Amino acid sequence: MKIKVDITDYFYSDKEIIEQYSKDSVYEGHPDFVYRAGDWETVQEVLQYCSENKLPVTFCGSQTSMTGASVADEGLALSMSLKNKILDIGVDKKTNEPYVITEPGVILADLKKAVKAEGFYYPPDPTSFNEVQVGSTIATNATGECSFKYGSSRKYVDSLEVICADGHIKTLARQKKVPLMIQKNRGGYCLDGEEIDEIIASEGTLALIKQLKLRLINHEEPNVFLLMIPFSSFEKCIQAASLLLKKEKQPVALELVGPGASDYFQKCSACPEELKKEKNFLYIKDEYHSEMDFRNSIDAWFNLLTQVYRQVNDPAPLERVFMARTDQQLKDIHECRHYIPLMVNEECFKFHADGGGKVGTDWWVPTRHMYDMMMNVYKKAKEINVPFLVFAHIGAGHPHWNFLAKNKEQWQIAKNFIKLQCKQAVHYGGGVAGEHGLGKIKKDLLEIQHQPPVIRKMLALKNKWDPNWIFGKGNIFSA
Repeated sequence: MKIKVDITDYFYSDKEIIEQYSKDSVYEGHPDFVYRAGDWETVQEVLQYCSENKLPVTFCGSQTSMTGASVADEGLALSMSLKNKILDIGVDKKTNEPYVITEPGVILADLKKAVKAEGFYYPPDPTSFNEVQVGSTIATNATGECSFKYGSSRKYVDSLEVICADGHIKTLARQKKVPLMIQKNRGGYCLDGEEIDEIIASEGTLALIKQLKLRLINHEEPNVFLLMIPFSSFEKCIQAASLLLKKEKQPVALELVGPGASDYFQKCSACPEELKKEKNFLYIKDEYHSEMDFRNSIDAWFNLLTQVYRQVNDPAPLERVFMARTDQQLKDIHECRHYIPLMVNEECFKFHADGGGKVGTDWWVPTRHMYDMMMNVYKKAKEINVPFLVFAHIGAGHPHWNFLAKNKEQWQIAKNFIKLQCKQAVHYGGGVAGEHGLGKIKKDLLEIQHQPPVIRKMLALKNKWDPNWIFGKGNIFSA
């Protein structure tokens, strides 16, 4: 296959277009060219050309990456925004399981709405679901708060059609049930699954996802409610989370809004008045299918919370628990939750000129170690004198600690501290990168997670898929 037209007929180098693809939430680069994927045959020809000429290619979604993975330092930024068609929603005649077939550039929220209209449910729900493209969620094995019950994106991938570095198309189909051990990320490639699992969470470094077949839940998205549960201290909040995880009744999601994060939550204009003074709270999301089901569930939760408040010796009255149930209330809470990383990322960009910026964590630990890990990090975080906040997926042992470094010195202190956290997470049997990946800014964590023989296997996998190393240059591996 030969390139049919001059490269300049495909690639843009206008300054205005380059700037659109030059940064994500935390990282700024500079691609030499931008190509907005058109027909798939042309995409194949472009990739073949780039491979033959060893021109780096970085796949761009909606620029929501938290690691710089979707930003090119050089070469071609390949935008998938025009590949945004949902191709089919149906039920497999052999397995009787519902599915959706989609292009990678479809916005996740649009896909969730489309399958809901057909009476089905697609659970993965990263906070950025209104902006993120479906292909990007598979490239990072995205999770979200509902993954506490429903699992990560990997669990729902039935097949992928990918374009390899030399331009040829390959179809990968799942043969077995996804093992529990690989549903969570650890950083780098998955070596313990099937061939399809090599592509999932590979951060755009092995192949371009052309088409996805995703498994759906065979019922409509259920009704949900949230309980926002305040505590008088961070320690009691984490104690309560640990206790709730041991109870028989388990929620769909168990999330944390802790020190620092609650300040951003409350700055959002959508924040309910009842939550504007709370500094540490958990929130529970649960499902119901009828009014009777809802009342029974609420009674059970309030009985449980009464026990938990007593066990952690917290005098916080149960009356301060805030419930969100209406569409508007649920929308407001989501907006406040999304406001936390949105504003942190925006505010920290101004520190880049002085060598600072956001330094964030994505580690996870088995929940039996969560209390010890969290309290140790909290104690030391207060000692290093760098502003911080903590929030997110506490039910999965997967919180996000963000350090807001105002200069190069603070940035290095926070970076070193995060490395120590990651070493401890691995010691506990966890991972250094649970959902965002390593990208460009966290690739130094690969050797903390994996021993040299494992990394050599990953390098061999990279050589198998992308012999000229053109895809995702700078992601996962150091040069």
